Amino acid sequence: MDVPVAVKLDAESLLNAVGQDLGARGRELAVRDVVADGGGASGVADGRHVWVGVVNGELIGECDCLAGELCAHGVAVVLAAVEAGVVFESLPPAEKASPEKQRFTTAAARLGRRELVELVAEHAVGDRRLATRLMVAAGELGAPSDDEIAVVHRILVDARRLPDGHARWELRDLLDAGRDMVTELEVLALRPVNDGVLDLADEAASVWSSFLTALREAWDVDPQPISDGLAAVHVQLYEASRVAPADLAGRLAVLYADLADDPFLDVPEAYRYVLGDEGIDEFWDQAEE
Repeated sequence: MDVPVAVKLDAESLLNAVGQDLGARGRELAVRDVVADGGGASGVADGRHVWVGVVNGELIGECDCLAGELCAHGVAVVLAAVEAGVVFESLPPAEKASPEKQRFTTAAARLGRRELVELVAEHAVGDRRLATRLMVAAGELGAPSDDEIAVVHRILVDARRLPDGHARWELRDLLDAGRDMVTELEVLALRPVNDGVLDLADEAASVWSSFLTALREAWDVDPQPISDGLAAVHVQLYEASRVAPADLAGRLAVLYADLADDPFLDVPEAYRYVLGDEGIDEFWDQAEE
């Protein structure tokens, strides 16, 4: 099975590999917002959004200048990433695009820039996920603010009141609340993940766990798809965070104690990638205290 392999890059070897002319042009460009991303690094060089990485041993770049190969913007970003200490991983070649994706790619390439921009904007108005991905890719949207975190927190507070409140509720209200929680977390997962987002993920897991007793006793509802969706996005958010494994292990230990006797989250095994062996040990040390 192909797995990422750490690659040591330094400025001198990079410049030798790309050539004197391209290297010189890359060094002249202003770079900002460089972060580790998908085994490589992403950032903005001279106003262009770039991802650079090592695929099958070869340095490649994806830039909205549409150069089709490693460009000066990519060189600028990888130089800044190396200086910032980003560790690159050699990734296996990407699988060939599906025929359907290739068909849409070909169609989009036939459109003029203005027509394509208007089409994307039109659909982003009615699609929160597309709108969020667009704004993140454009550098207009970063990690959620405290106010944005508070809005989602209010949704979770209102959901938690359903089984325990005095207002009348039905099982479908719990399912609807569960779907809403999954949607909110999936949208947040498209943005940089901060501590506030992790707090929301843990809170949503706790709320959903409190619903499961009532839902599992009913014969005419199936909560499993929502449990699976919430579990998947919870792992995704933990993996996307920059929190130290030991701190994540502590979070999971607290959450584990708060869940029902049959937690729907596969704790800690589903988090082994981000925790590592030491993090798993730390989790059990704290969970058994």
